[in-house]
Amino acid sequence: KHGQRNQRSGGCIELAQTQMMNTSASLNKKESYDPVDAGTTPAIIFLCILMAIGTIANGHVFGIFLFRYNRKSTYVTFVLALALIDLVVCVCDIPLEILDLMYPYDFYSETGCKLFKLMSATLSLSSIFTLALLSRERFKRVCYPLKPQWTNTMCRRYIAGGMVLSFLISAPVLYVHGLRRVKVADDSFVHTCFFDDDADEDWNPPLVHLSFLYLIFVVCLFLLIISYTCIGISLYRRRSLLYRRDQPVQSSISYIRTDVHSGSKNLTSSFSDVSDNHTLIMLNSRENYK
Repeated sequence: KHGQRNQRSGGCIELAQTQMMNTSASLNKKESYDPVDAGTTPAIIFLCILMAIGTIANGHVFGIFLFRYNRKSTYVTFVLALALIDLVVCVCDIPLEILDLMYPYDFYSETGCKLFKLMSATLSLSSIFTLALLSRERFKRVCYPLKPQWTNTMCRRYIAGGMVLSFLISAPVLYVHGLRRVKVADDSFVHTCFFDDDADEDWNPPLVHLSFLYLIFVVCLFLLIISYTCIGISLYRRRSLLYRRDQPVQSSISYIRTDVHSGSKNLTSSFSDVSDNHTLIMLNSRENYK
């Protein structure tokens, strides 16, 4: 029995020594990693600038729109949702991205790696879907003002649904991402947070999921371009019809002009003569323009 105990204790000591040697070797590998040599310094600087500006700006917008504006407006609802999502990105997601670029060999927890990638994808999709919903709401309000519009409750439900959909679309990240074995300069291997080594290589799940995410991005971008192009065209047409500086406004309907001094209302009817192509020019064209 004493011999077995000695053998077990000796095995434990050897295992502890092996773990200490592996830890010191990994520390040496991490110390040898230089972001400048790896070429990630520009990305780190860019993310730091985005984090600083985004945290201040989104926090400023969120505070002002939350306490100073009427929250019954659909526009305020969308702005608050966008500011909150982008604020979480600047506070939680971007710092982890910076740490991942600076210390790529520090992700020893596979669960932490998966949750980090899931959070990043979910927040990005939530922001994209909220922008697409905002463009759709603006499109209906400007181009079809007489049709039923979205209420504030509907907008909140759509935003919440977009966030849930973002989480469901990002869920495959838990399968495709994880700790990946990478060979470093001294021909040894370390682990970094990237696509998982255990992912099936026959149908390449990481490539399929990334392609699907990029497809969603392109569709939402196309929707934004179409919506705001239609909004711009509609506003331009209305401006050209209602606000003509060079020509007086011509109308074929009755116009009531109020005299401020006398308090009387003069009714002036204007009719278009199609045959002779004559029009009656209103005397108060400047007031009509204003």
